[in-house]
Amino acid sequence: MVVRKLIVENPALLSAAPALPAGFDNVVLPWYSERQKLPAHSVQDLAGREEIANSLGVNVYCPRQAVESYEQFICQEARLFQELLPNESITHTLWLRGDPVRQFSPEAITALIYRLNKQFPLDDSADTVRGIELRPSALTDERLALLSGLGFNRINLIIDASIASDDRSLSKLDMAFAHLANFGQIGVECRILFSSDSHPAFLSRLLRDLIQSGCDLIHLAQTDDRKPQTLAQRSASANLLLQALTELSEQNWLALGNDRFIPKHHKLYEASQRDALQLSPWGFQQERQQQWLGLGIAAMGRLHNTYYRTDAAAKNYIEAISNRSLPPKTIFRRPPGCTSTFVALQHLLSQHRVNSADFQNLAEATGLLDTPWLVKAGDDYCLTPEGIKNLYAIHILLFTLSNKREL
Repeated sequence: MVVRKLIVENPALLSAAPALPAGFDNVVLPWYSERQKLPAHSVQDLAGREEIANSLGVNVYCPRQAVESYEQFICQEARLFQELLPNESITHTLWLRGDPVRQFSPEAITALIYRLNKQFPLDDSADTVRGIELRPSALTDERLALLSGLGFNRINLIIDASIASDDRSLSKLDMAFAHLANFGQIGVECRILFSSDSHPAFLSRLLRDLIQSGCDLIHLAQTDDRKPQTLAQRSASANLLLQALTELSEQNWLALGNDRFIPKHHKLYEASQRDALQLSPWGFQQERQQQWLGLGIAAMGRLHNTYYRTDAAAKNYIEAISNRSLPPKTIFRRPPGCTSTFVALQHLLSQHRVNSADFQNLAEATGLLDTPWLVKAGDDYCLTPEGIKNLYAIHILLFTLSNKREL
């Protein structure tokens, strides 16, 4: 990213740079710098021989462009993975991500869930999740009844606020929550897509509406952070992120990183106070939920300590599955030698604190002790509100120190 290179070459800009969301692609994926493209015939090496001891998650990725008989390709890919995995594993979580409504008819989604459940049965614990990503317009009583009957208990509601005036109506969102009120067993989290064109007054109204409607996780995802922007645009986006930090903190919501927020009754709240969570492509998770099968076009998954992303070309995906091969993938591994620094970063992201004895040398070497971003509290260094705002910049300092090379 241009911003990263600029900051590394000009450390004095760290404090002046606009805040950026501390999302997975920004602050975790760069640490997985050993990257390799695996053609279809080599993907079986990804599963390895080591048993998967932790519970397994399954992500089904659904592209916006419709693919004929997509559910059949997904089930064939799942079967190929099942044949490669060295042992059976409990499936703790299943998500349909992307645009499943565009991709699957009611009959197709029913067949998909039935077949996946036979290949990777969900465990029966109380915190098992079967989730789906939807936009407010997709929430109808008929669709919610179907999803409830298929065992879905979680919705990630995608709210596009990337172009939003101050007086934009929230009526469609309110209607979506009115439909959800009839299905109390389905929990709701929300991802707000925002940009420099989102109006601050609309964001305030939206956050209040989500809290009052019973949403229990809010994720702010910037849509234009990878596009060329003026400094004024970057500052506008940063101010919206800071606004959300301030307003949700005033409602006693806990920030995870600086772009995700949960109330104190959320199950991750207690876990985050006890142990450091891990920031993954799918949000903050406990250590035990670290193995994910990613199925579908452009899917992302993780097996053992390796992330992988499937080829985004539908043609390559269909051709590989038709030939009874897993589709080509790019794998991401974290090189040895940076473990302690990376662990410290994950602590700062999820808990906003890190043990001072473990972090002292790093803090001195990076100059963090000379910033207003850390304070000593007992045996820990804790992030100040300025430090939480600047988590992306802290990542850059730690990453640069760990790698000793040009970004």
